[in-house]
Amino acid sequence: MIQRIQSLYLLATMLILSILFFVPFASLQLGGLEVSMSVSKFYPDTFIFTKYPYIFWGLTLLTAGVILLSGFALLSYKNRKRQIKLVSASFFVNILLVGSLFFSVEFLAPKLYTQANGIEYLWSTYIPLLAMLLISMALRAIRKDEALIRSADRLR
Repeated sequence: MIQRIQSLYLLATMLILSILFFVPFASLQLGGLEVSMSVSKFYPDTFIFTKYPYIFWGLTLLTAGVILLSGFALLSYKNRKRQIKLVSASFFVNILLVGSLFFSVEFLAPKLYTQANGIEYLWSTYIPLLAMLLISMALRAIRKDEALIRSADRLR
């Protein structure tokens, strides 16, 4: 059923991760200029986006992948085994997203300028960690439903 608690967890995951497209997750102090980095672009638009577009494409694809896998898992509520596989895949892609968020900032900071004063991770950096928690709660709820159905089948 789509009214189950795991559906709410998956829907919350999709909504929370969609925030990453609109807000920056890291801020770099480059001399007197503050540069913010989002999943899909750089603020202000600089030569970095044109020089290293694969980093931003990778972040965008990973974020969209987690959102789409969670959406497919949300819609496949009738087949719990497929739902478990989709949620597990979503969890794995989310782990890759968390790692690539931190790696991309650490990779780009020395490439930008040598006078980079520091990296400041903003609140939106921790959104994928919250999504990871929601995905694991959804996976636990799906497995709990599957165990309940199996126990009901044994009673028949």
